[in-house]
Amino acid sequence: MDNIPTLLELIAQRKKENSKPGSRNDPYKLALVAEDGSQRWVVAGGFGAALEAMNILPDLIVGTSGGGIGAIYMATGSVARGCTTVRYLNHAGYHRDGKLPKLITPTNLMRRKPIMDVHSLVHTVFSHKVPIDWDALRVSPVQVFLTATHREKEDTILQPLNSVPETIQKEALINTARIPMVAHSIMDKNVMWDGMLSAPIPVQEALSLGATHIIVIRCKGAHAKGENLSWVENIINTILKYRAPDLHQRMRGRHKKRAEAKTITKEMETEGRALTLQLPHVAIGPAEMREDRLFRTMAAAYQHVPKVLGESPLPWPSEWTDLVEEHL
Repeated sequence: MDNIPTLLELIAQRKKENSKPGSRNDPYKLALVAEDGSQRWVVAGGFGAALEAMNILPDLIVGTSGGGIGAIYMATGSVARGCTTVRYLNHAGYHRDGKLPKLITPTNLMRRKPIMDVHSLVHTVFSHKVPIDWDALRVSPVQVFLTATHREKEDTILQPLNSVPETIQKEALINTARIPMVAHSIMDKNVMWDGMLSAPIPVQEALSLGATHIIVIRCKGAHAKGENLSWVENIINTILKYRAPDLHQRMRGRHKKRAEAKTITKEMETEGRALTLQLPHVAIGPAEMREDRLFRTMAAAYQHVPKVLGESPLPWPSEWTDLVEEHL
């Protein structure tokens, strides 16, 4: 395409025309790319809620692991509501609701068991507590894909969430978050692993699906030193090193793939066709269980977006009223 507009020009033109996904007046495809994140999904949720409030809506969403799950509510116009799942993804959640399973148990690592109950997360929280509108997702004009990694071939698998049954949609959420030692046993024979092993920042995947412009959501802070592994990640690496050395190498190899995605993004930013949303610091780890810290991180991400785009501060979403009063 000749004379491709910059990302900011495309956003401004679409706002002026008030065009929506599925009925654009231009040939371009804006993709929202979400990095893996585990409990740092709250960063993706905060960024997504701000973009939705500013009427910056993607035509395509490609996400990995927790970051991807945090972004998919955007396809149904309900990110702010979806972010209230923070009420359940912490140590207080299962005390507040007697019927809610304990979703995260870090001490399971000492028993070499998964620390996160992803099945309950999908089938309880995302299906009943703060339900994803599976039917709306199925017919959404926004294309949605979650990544997974083929256990044997090591290839990235793009799982579509549109035009597929609810059972397949839920399985895609489970697959993208199937982190070794975190959400499943390393002895699990399932063919799919977490998408972070092959596409931690699925930029190439978005481009392969026709994206011309991208907004990259980073769940990790910009000023983090190296990989800055948490104690959970360090324990996982140690266990894998001795019990599953091949998987350990693949876990280490994801850093190279992350660097490749960052290089492509920088090239597109030079051309004006990409924007990276990333907080300077993210003060939570992948297994953070304190509701106040999870929500404050989400709120910081929400406030960050209009600053980056030179817009006025956004009012808090009405769905967050109780959380704002409680934690800010």
